[in-house]
Amino acid sequence: MLSVVLAVFALAMALPLAVSLLYADAALHAYDEAVLITFASGLALWAFTRGGREELKPRDGFLLVALTWTVVPAFATLPS
Repeated sequence: MLSVVLAVFALAMALPLAVSLLYADAALHAYDEAVLITFASGLALWAFTRGGREELKPRDGFLLVALTWTVVPAFATLPS
């Protein structure tokens, strides 16, 4: 599930990338690298964990929320 969250976040980061492309500003290279790194990380995480198909237990949900709140902001700092 965390890999899907990262991939969706990478797609959400594509909007600032499009605006940067539209205005041709200096942040273009920062955003394209950040989107690529975030999407590649989500894809790699999905590739490593795609074999396990179990139902999420409440404990897994708490872990997913905690990881999402720590991992997504870490990837959000990449364009800086």
